[in-house]
Amino acid sequence: MKLSEVDKLLSKKPYCVETFRDYDTTFLITTENLDGYVKNVKGLNILSVCSSGDQFLNLVLKGAGKIDLFDVNALTFLLLKLKIGAVKALSKYEYMQFFGIISKINVLDYNLYLKIHDYLDSETKAYFDYIYEKCDYNTNHILYLTALFRLSYNPTELNIKNNTYLHGDNYDSLKHKVYIPNFIHTDLNKLDTLLDKSYDRIYLSNILDYIDKDMFMIYVTRLSEHLKNSGILYYLYSYYEADIDDSYLKENIKALFSSKTFRSVSSEKSYDKVLTLKKVD
Repeated sequence: MKLSEVDKLLSKKPYCVETFRDYDTTFLITTENLDGYVKNVKGLNILSVCSSGDQFLNLVLKGAGKIDLFDVNALTFLLLKLKIGAVKALSKYEYMQFFGIISKINVLDYNLYLKIHDYLDSETKAYFDYIYEKCDYNTNHILYLTALFRLSYNPTELNIKNNTYLHGDNYDSLKHKVYIPNFIHTDLNKLDTLLDKSYDRIYLSNILDYIDKDMFMIYVTRLSEHLKNSGILYYLYSYYEADIDDSYLKENIKALFSSKTFRSVSSEKSYDKVLTLKKVD
């Protein structure tokens, strides 16, 4: 862990991420409607971006088989391990307080963190112990007001709706299912060279928002080698972004995939488009 990079983020105010780096902002809660497009995954082998960690938690709840995660930002995996510990240690209400799902009053509250502490591995403890100490245990220097974290801009109802594991009694079920997954720290450019298996599903979230469109096509083509026949790759983006062109994507990969697009409500003001690319047998 490069504490010098962590210190840089602690000294900055939250900012709009234009591209992600090895050490960068982590999202405390997804802004994607995972409940709307993570479906029918029971028993399937899946590769997903780590991001806020909610992708993994929803996949586990829905009975996915082997799940591998990747992310260019190493801090996402530490956040996920904190979330896994929190699921085991906290009530659903405490969990939603801690991650800013229902309010900003107790976000990353140190007393709640202490309840999670014994459920964390040594790497995750070292990281969070360090940043709590640097931020006066979340009193004078509030953690969520640094560039380390981004809160959700959605209201409570939508934060819950987007995550199946927060519906009804699902959180209690997740307590008995959750585990620490395999994590690959890499960017999309190198990802395919580090994989030694094939997947039924690959979830790329909205990575194209942060990288060159032509390079994205190259990476998707490489990743197709790690999709099983009839496997599906999911790419997500906001419907109002004029610079994202469905036809470009479909035209350039039509030899590899059949494709379709559907809309899924993501926030109060926007929809997500989900482009599903199904590998041709």
